[in-house]
Amino acid sequence: MITDQREMRSGEDRLDPAQVLADARRIRGAGHWRRARARLRESRTARWSQRFLAVAVLLSLLTPLLPLPSPTALDLRALPRPPVGPWVQIGGNGFRREYWELSAVDSALVDVREALFGRWQTGPYLGTDSKGRDLLSRILWGSRTSLLVALAATACSLLIGVTYGAFAGLIGGRTDRLMMRLVDVLYSLPFVFLVIFVLALLDAWLDEAGGASRELVFYALVGAVTWLTMARVVRGQVLALKNAEFVQAARAMGASTSHIVFRHLVPNLLSVVIVYLTLTIPSILLVEAFLSFLGLGIQPPRVSWGLLAADGVEAINPLHSFWWIVVWPAVAMGSTLLALNLLGDGVRDALDPRGRAADTDRPAPGPGA
Repeated sequence: MITDQREMRSGEDRLDPAQVLADARRIRGAGHWRRARARLRESRTARWSQRFLAVAVLLSLLTPLLPLPSPTALDLRALPRPPVGPWVQIGGNGFRREYWELSAVDSALVDVREALFGRWQTGPYLGTDSKGRDLLSRILWGSRTSLLVALAATACSLLIGVTYGAFAGLIGGRTDRLMMRLVDVLYSLPFVFLVIFVLALLDAWLDEAGGASRELVFYALVGAVTWLTMARVVRGQVLALKNAEFVQAARAMGASTSHIVFRHLVPNLLSVVIVYLTLTIPSILLVEAFLSFLGLGIQPPRVSWGLLAADGVEAINPLHSFWWIVVWPAVAMGSTLLALNLLGDGVRDALDPRGRAADTDRPAPGPGA
């Protein structure tokens, strides 16, 4: 009897390692990013902003596939048409393939659109502008351009700002002071004047290179200015972390400066960088719209939300009220900016250390909860 009990105890002591690992994965505590995702899902405004932006981005990506009229098809003989409901006029066979010089991907998507729908196109659901161009088509094609500018400039800001600020904060000393004085000098330059100067300086070369190169220069120019605040934010965070134990341990092991920056510091700054990026994209959208409105950004026949705003200003006169030319582009841009700002606020609250402390100190629910 005693021997059987000893065998049972020894069998209980010999646990299956795979079962132990499975139990550990099941009962492990929630990490920083998991808690942040849970708090983000609890925010109703952030959740609806995510859904709205997902639909907006999907429509922007699928615009060449949709049976929309060409955004540059002119009808100068017709007056601006007010919006017509789809139950009044579904559409007709009037599609004309009139675009600017499309990229290979967009051209292939338009080919698929013609194979699927032929010459059929939707009606003027949001009306037409003063040149007879369909407003719904121009808004969706403009969203592709504006969002692309925002994403490209944000990526440029992320790459330059994080690298510059992290190295300045980690190296410190005279190098840090010189690097940040350069940032101060660039901050003192008027942004609009800088754009005018660079575009005027490269104007002859850009005319020979074509519109695509002009757009690339515009993307790089906007991104090359918006990285300044990112560099300052990252530098401040690195100054707070440069004397931490894990950085000192990496230095004691002989790690290089670049290894410490990209392997140890940048991963610990992701929460700050993500919050700043969610708030940077709306500001870059406004910068693109402002520059295109002034004629310094995207050039016709391409279309962006800034050019639509310029068209809306031309449509305002005391004789006729073409309200749809102003209202619908403003609604599209305003709702996108609102969703981006609400999502940025939600991400900031989800990644807030005070929120993590509140989650840690939150008492466990009672039996009746």
